[in-house]
Amino acid sequence: MQYTAEYLESQGETAQSMQPTRSLQVMARLAISQLHQLVPCRQASLVKFDREAGSATILATYTIGEPPREKATRLPLEVLALAPEIWQGEVHLTGNLLNLSNPSRALQALQAEGVCCYLSVPIVGHPEDFRPAKAPILGCINIGADTPDAFTPEHIHWACDVASMVAAAIGQAVLYQQAQHQVNELEQHLAERTAVETELISSVQAADEQLQQKAKEQQQLEAVVRRQAQKERLSVTISQQIRHSSSLQETLNMAASEVREAMQADRVLIYRFAEAWSGSIVVESLASGWISMLGFSLREPCLSSDPYLSRYQRGRFQAIEDTSTVNLEPAHLELLEFFGIKSQLIVPLLVGEELRINPAQKTLDSQPSNSPSKLWGLLIAHQCESSRQWQPFEIDLVTSVTTQLETAIQQSRLCEKVRQLNADLVRQVEDCNEQLQQVLEFEAMLQRITDKACNSLDETQILQTAVQELAEVLGIEECSSAVYSADRTTVTLCHEHSTSSPPSPRSRPMADFPEVYCQLLQGKEFQFCQAGSNNLQGKAAILACPISHGDEILGDLWLFKQSEDNFNDLEIRLVQLVTHHCAIALRQARLYKSAQNQVTELAKLNELKDDFLSTVSHELRTPLSNMKMAIQMLAISLNQETGFFAELTKPEAERSKLARYFQIVRNECEREIHLINDLLELQQLDAGSQTWAPAIIQLQRLIPQIVEPFEDQTRNCQQVLQLEMAPDLPDLFGDPSILKRVLAELLTNACKYTPAGEQITVDVVTVGDRVQFSVTNSGAEIPSEELNNIFKKFYRIPKADRWQQGGTGLGLAVVNKLTERLGGTIQVKSEAGQTCFTVDLPINGPSQTS
Repeated sequence: MQYTAEYLESQGETAQSMQPTRSLQVMARLAISQLHQLVPCRQASLVKFDREAGSATILATYTIGEPPREKATRLPLEVLALAPEIWQGEVHLTGNLLNLSNPSRALQALQAEGVCCYLSVPIVGHPEDFRPAKAPILGCINIGADTPDAFTPEHIHWACDVASMVAAAIGQAVLYQQAQHQVNELEQHLAERTAVETELISSVQAADEQLQQKAKEQQQLEAVVRRQAQKERLSVTISQQIRHSSSLQETLNMAASEVREAMQADRVLIYRFAEAWSGSIVVESLASGWISMLGFSLREPCLSSDPYLSRYQRGRFQAIEDTSTVNLEPAHLELLEFFGIKSQLIVPLLVGEELRINPAQKTLDSQPSNSPSKLWGLLIAHQCESSRQWQPFEIDLVTSVTTQLETAIQQSRLCEKVRQLNADLVRQVEDCNEQLQQVLEFEAMLQRITDKACNSLDETQILQTAVQELAEVLGIEECSSAVYSADRTTVTLCHEHSTSSPPSPRSRPMADFPEVYCQLLQGKEFQFCQAGSNNLQGKAAILACPISHGDEILGDLWLFKQSEDNFNDLEIRLVQLVTHHCAIALRQARLYKSAQNQVTELAKLNELKDDFLSTVSHELRTPLSNMKMAIQMLAISLNQETGFFAELTKPEAERSKLARYFQIVRNECEREIHLINDLLELQQLDAGSQTWAPAIIQLQRLIPQIVEPFEDQTRNCQQVLQLEMAPDLPDLFGDPSILKRVLAELLTNACKYTPAGEQITVDVVTVGDRVQFSVTNSGAEIPSEELNNIFKKFYRIPKADRWQQGGTGLGLAVVNKLTERLGGTIQVKSEAGQTCFTVDLPINGPSQTS
């Protein structure tokens, strides 16, 4: 940015006018006066904040047409409605107030006064604690212009420069006011004293002495202020070093150098105590021309013997103006003369609470607050060129430095403890990782055992897998598994893993080890140490765990180790889980074996049943055929004698007893013959011996022929029979007799179980390369829980035959077998008051595999 001559001249005038000014109102008026010459403004104000009191003071204002005026108007902060940017130390600019949709009351007031463009510049003070992020906001400069977008970047920069000078002036004014306040207090004190002296001494000499005294006190006050500033500067420097450096040695070196420079001493050193109150010089700051003491190990009576040591332990300092006039030990005087020490100031370094690590809670704990502080070392200042009278402010300066160094020592100890704690935590994390890895290995082993147990139903293989996996994962010398007899008297060894021991006996009585198997039979695992050799192979550490499922003890697992490597809790828990998985696997294997035996027995029984039915059917078929022939011959004889055929054509109520009895005998004979035929047909289908006569089936001709015989039957039963066929039905390859039998059986069942007034529908459609035959009857519904049973042999739905039609329960079983013979499937669906049987057949007939 190019600065104009007018701007530079104005900046110089503003700085010069603010330099001697100590009144905030005067400073503010001068700043506003200079600002309105640089920046186009209709009105301007300078505001000072007091955030603790929640208020602000308007120090000066300017309105166009009027000169800048000083003010002291105090207002709450919220009345000013400051922009958030001000508190962040940023400039706030509103180019056109008229464009604001919802302005605050303060902005509305500015609009009413003719302000169109508004600029607010923060007055940012100097950072506190050397942290720029915490720079205080002392106030702000508010400028309003009567034209929109009146402020250019150059105007804003000028305003910011003025705000910076105002911030510096406010700081100077605050310091001046503080000093002025102290001066006023001193003046008041001097005035009171002067009044007393005036009453005693009325001469001009007294007044002159009073003025001299006042000047002297003013000099002393300035000296005190300088010393205080020096002390604060030194304190801040050391605090900054402590905050940013983790090295105690660097902090001690810096502190010694700063103290020597501040006190203008010839030597400043730090003496650290060791065991038995011996010690050494660990830090030294030395002026040129003198002998260095750094690294010397000393055990001087003046430093480590009573009464000096007890004095230091109580926090008391020692100031020696002239070492030649003090009663010291000859050896000590000789040491002082060797290093040219004429005067010295000794201040103790006391470390308060001792930090220690709490291993249980992984924390740093301190001793109780009433515990005595420990003497860590001494901060010593030497004057070598001449004797020196140590002033109180110098002693106070060194004492304040030792206080901060004590904090640094404690911080260093804390860091060391934290590093130690972190190292312990790292070791613990490594231990946890090792345990986690072991747990993962155990989990993988359990998964392998579970997978192999699931894939095997052999008890020996299951236990062999468990033993081998345990021996490999745990790294044990010997592991074995055994199962118990049903009467729990004998133990049979199934598998054994051993690296050195001879094989154990395959079987042994439990009575040989009653104290062992008593606990195992109670489902309790136990670990014990075996001293010497005995029947248990003489292993020192033994773990026995039962293989139990519920209350049933199936067997046990034995693991053997050396005595120096006993089984821990994690390993015991692992063995318990393995035995649990083994128990489940053994139980499943035994259940599977039992189920297989039952299946074999049932298969034999079913085969015997089929043989019996086949034999009975063949034996009954011949006499039933003879009975049917005899019934027919009887009807012919009766017809020749009495016209019996005409009697049979009459309605049932008009028939004679002979005709009714004849009809009953003939129907029951037909029923028994039909039952025998169904049984034989099922036997042939199961055996695969049924004849197969494939042909091309013309469905358009065959289906009506199948349905036609049932029209009279449905009409007599007051049922509605409907046939629906697609006009483009293809020809079907298969056995026509089998298809007729399937559809006829489905229609027979539909007629039998359909109430009067309901409908029976036969529907034939083509779906891709298959033909679907559906027989649906309304008014009857099969329970959903019975749908899976209706195709079983001899199965009849309970309480489903409301009209007592009778039946053998073989019809749907035969239909199912015949449908499979044609290479198709049959499905049933029963809901909403109707039942539908669907037969799905391939157009090209059954496949080769069928």
